[in-house]
Amino acid sequence: MADVESITIIPDTADIYLGDTIQYQALATYDDGSVVDVTEDIEWSVLSSPSIAEFDTETVGLLNGLIIGDGIVVAELSGFSPSTTGTLSIHNPLIVEQADDLVNVYRSTIDDFQILYTSQYQTSTKLLAWSRSFMEIVDDIKDIAQSLSFYFSFFRIISKEALSYVNNALTVKAGDYDFAEFDACVGDQLDVLGVVLGVKRQVTFNPTDGASPILDDDTYRLLLKNQVLKNHWDGKAESLQETWKGLFPGGRITIQDNQDMTVDVIVTGAFTQIIVDLIENDYIVPRPQGVLMNYYIGTESPSNLPFFGFGRDDAFVSGFDKGHWA
Repeated sequence: MADVESITIIPDTADIYLGDTIQYQALATYDDGSVVDVTEDIEWSVLSSPSIAEFDTETVGLLNGLIIGDGIVVAELSGFSPSTTGTLSIHNPLIVEQADDLVNVYRSTIDDFQILYTSQYQTSTKLLAWSRSFMEIVDDIKDIAQSLSFYFSFFRIISKEALSYVNNALTVKAGDYDFAEFDACVGDQLDVLGVVLGVKRQVTFNPTDGASPILDDDTYRLLLKNQVLKNHWDGKAESLQETWKGLFPGGRITIQDNQDMTVDVIVTGAFTQIIVDLIENDYIVPRPQGVLMNYYIGTESPSNLPFFGFGRDDAFVSGFDKGHWA
């Protein structure tokens, strides 16, 4: 019987992003020159501290990333020594180096903006025509800036200290993401996403409790998630409130359009003071131009919960004999 001379694992070097999977293969070369696929005979493992990845229990050789980091993939075949190894790196799923300029990839069209007008203005031909002419001017400015010989771009993310063209500037990896992958971002990674979304970590107000106006990662991440939701908003209050259920599981935000250019926002439940500050300073609830926002902040105290209202009967809003006036 032929003996195994060597084992080759494919790939021997892997760079993947958190949330991706990769299929490994093992080929055994025998002393008679034959090459056999022994993937299913291999005992697969990953050496790292902490554990950055694990192999699927149902699909042999399929690797799932757990956290960002570096490690070594080990392939052990019974009766063969030493074990075969390969390197593995798991990167943040959103922030990557950009090899080429992605001109216009993140550039919104005029129609993308105009579709966000509420139904009240979708039939206003004068408003739509005026806004289109204004945005066409902005588009022209972008075209001019993009054509300048000196490095200047609206479509790449670079350090504010950069004075010349930057190779491999950071950008966002193409694809669809859910908030579970978003949660993997910390520190500077969140700041880069803030550049993409147009949301700064430092707020423009002084927090009520005297905390720093530079948001911590958890609060900043929540603010960025909220911006993503607003960017995909269809203009209806009902859809915003539905998405906020997952974003603020400890409380509820209720919006009432008074049809007189004012909106009542009722906030109830377990919100931290900084979140309340963000809400009251128009960081959470979209405020249409020229609309007055009236904020009513409740607590979890039985003395002022639930608020009085119709159509619901829960811990936050209830009818006669239960509800309290805001």
